Amino acid sequence: MIAQAEIQNFQKHDFLFLSFDKGLNIITGSSDAGKSSIIRAFLWVLKNKPQGGAFKNWNAHEKDSVSVSLLFEDEQYILKERKNSKNSYQIEDTHFEALRSEIPEEINTIARI
Repeated sequence: MIAQAEIQNFQKHDFLFLSFDKGLNIITGSSDAGKSSIIRAFLWVLKNKPQGGAFKNWNAHEKDSVSVSLLFEDEQYILKERKNSKNSYQIEDTHFEALRSEIPEEINTIARI
């Protein structure tokens, strides 16, 4: 289970930090507040979708990176970053490049997908 998430320059969010409790968590907010962007950020890390760069925050500068990190209950984390038109993953000290729609198998292992 995801324990914490940090989202930077992804769609509606300049910076967002979320901490989740065990069990059911509910995200609420007004229309166009960025609730769906949170789900898309998770899918970007775990399924590499959406692809391309259309998800970058509208207020971000061209050279700003987009990143989403997920910390799981077992203290393992996944960081995905898009910088200079390249997607990469980081798990602890190991870096992976995201190629096309495929994600590294290590991502599935940590996320238990």
